[in-house]
Order: sequence, then C-alpha cells, then structure tokens
Amino acid sequence: MDFEKRNFFPDPFKKMMMNMKKVIMNLASVKSFVFALIFLIGTSFASENREIETLQIMKDFLKVDEGIQIKELRGGYSGADLFLVDFEGQKFVVRFSNQISPEEFQKEISICEIASHAGYGPKVYLSDEERGFIVMEYLVNELDVEKISIPSLAELAKKIHEGPSFSSSSNIMELHIFRMLDYIYSQKFYSEVIPLDWMERILQACREINTSLESFPKEAPCHGDLHKANLFFSNGQCYAIDYELASMSDPFLDLATLSLSYDFDKGQDNLFLTHYFNREPTQKEQSKLFIMKQLVSLYWGFGLINLIEDGDPATFTSLKKYSQMDELDFEGSEYKLIMASKYLQKALDNFESFEYQEALRILN
Repeated sequence: MDFEKRNFFPDPFKKMMMNMKKVIMNLASVKSFVFALIFLIGTSFASENREIETLQIMKDFLKVDEGIQIKELRGGYSGADLFLVDFEGQKFVVRFSNQISPEEFQKEISICEIASHAGYGPKVYLSDEERGFIVMEYLVNELDVEKISIPSLAELAKKIHEGPSFSSSSNIMELHIFRMLDYIYSQKFYSEVIPLDWMERILQACREINTSLESFPKEAPCHGDLHKANLFFSNGQCYAIDYELASMSDPFLDLATLSLSYDFDKGQDNLFLTHYFNREPTQKEQSKLFIMKQLVSLYWGFGLINLIEDGDPATFTSLKKYSQMDELDFEGSEYKLIMASKYLQKALDNFESFEYQEALRILN
C-alpha cells in the first residue's frame, strides 16, 4: 500500500474546516453547531498530536530521523487511536488506549504480550504504560474474515482458552449484563428508548440464566470480544487483536461471540463445538452455547445504546419502531439504536422459544 508523505506539522484548522463543511450541511440548530465546532476542534488537535507522538515513538524505536510514513486507522468502538507506520516496507501498528486507566492498560499490555508469545496475537515490539501505547506487528489479511473456516475459528478459541492465564477475572452476568441493566434503569433517556416490557422480560430471563449457569462453572483465559472485526487470517492461521476486555472468564463467552458474529445456525454451532472439543458436544454444552448467545446479544444491544451520546429523548423513537437501516451513519445514534433493537429483539424472541426452555431444563 502506498502512503502519501505527511507534513507532521500541518495547520490543524485545515483538517478541522474540511470536517466542519460536512457537519454544517446537516445542522439542525445553532446549539448543535456550537457542539460540533467544539468537538471537531478537540478531535482535530488530538489526532494531530497523536500523529506527532507516533512519529517520535517510531524514530526512537527504529533509530532513524526520516523515511517514516504514517496513516491513521479506524479504531472502531474501542476508543483507541491506531496508526499504521511504514518504514522502507516494514509495517507496524501503534495503538493508543484512551478510555482506560493506567492499571487497566498495564493489564492489556500483559495480555497482548501473552497473546504474542502464545502465537495467537500480533507480535508486541514495544509498550509504555505511562504514555499509553503499544507498538505491534502489522498483520495483513490473507483471507476475507467472512471466509475463515469453522475449524480455524475453533482452533483460535482453543489456543486462547488453553493458553497462559490472565491476571484478572470477570463474570459476564455481573459485569456486562446486570451492571448495564442497572445503569439503563437509572438513565431517563435510555428508559424512554427501551420499551418497559422488554426490560422486564430481559431481567426475568437474566435471573433464570444466572441460576442455570451457577451449576456449570468454568474459568479460562478469554478474549472477551472475539468477533470478526477483531480477527485476522495471516501466515496460514487465525489471529485475534484488541484485548481490552480479556480476562479469566467463561470460555463459552468467546464461543458464543464467534457464533453470533458469524451468524451460525444450529448445525454450524454443533460443528464448531465438535472442532473445539475434538469430539461430539454434549447436550449441556450445546445448551450452554445457546444460552450464552442470548447473553452476548443482550450485551451487544446494551453496549450500543451505551455508546449513544446524550441527546433529547424526543428525537428518538422507541426501539420497537426501528426496522430499516437505509443509508445511516455507522457512528450515528440512529444506526446504533437500530442495531441495538435487532440484538435485543433476537434475544427476546429466543426467550419465548421451546429451545430456550429446554436449554434451561438441561442446564438445571
């Protein structure tokens, strides 16, 4: 990939005004204009500063003064700033974590190094917990992640779960579900967006599931966010990136996340479990995967709602009204609400199914 040479001390207002032109076209009020102006000024300066910092980090690491080319990469919903660095054909990724504490970042560095040494994560070349960055190997996808085979996905999950332990533990029910439910109940905006009958049924199901999972305890090193956007297929094998949520947890969390991400049906789930266990899965294992998929659907739905910026509830329709994606902005509130609706509705539909009741019976 060819990169244009970058001026590392550009006028920050040039980039800001280019973005501002797009925003102005969609302004609804003077108030939104002011907020947009403040936001774009802040993000423009932050981006330029990170680029300058990346240049200095790589100069020190490579021990060179020139010839380094940098391109900003999209960081998804993790809040991280990512930069692709190219020096005479050698490529690296510099990742800045912005939304976690130094202690959490130290944990992430430790897990990235474990993943690197265990062979299921990119190589880590340099890290600095005080400055909040990691320099890693740049992986090139040799295969569309949509086409990664079920055996390869199962092998990756098994490598993580059977690898070295991580330093912290988490519980999907306590950390991801009940905490989000409490938070959403406490926020008037969210409670008006999510129909009350949905919340009541979700809470009832979560209590049922929590009871059934208590009889099926197991803890292993888990990625915590093992979906297709965090996968690469390179050098003939599958790798995982982004370990912000990694911890000692229930391995079925990762299995369910992969299954949902690839939209596996029941037959594919059974094939996936067969390759993961190297044997036919038991009824309990099949039932647990089904139950955990519902929890991950809830987690994704709540997580997307949690990403919505504060706004006037009157500008949003109840989630029950959303059905069409159309040409929506991936980062926009309406897109997040529609996707949240799909994930929550999927779990709600399954809570009324015979398969759900049968899974609870088997696990209990």
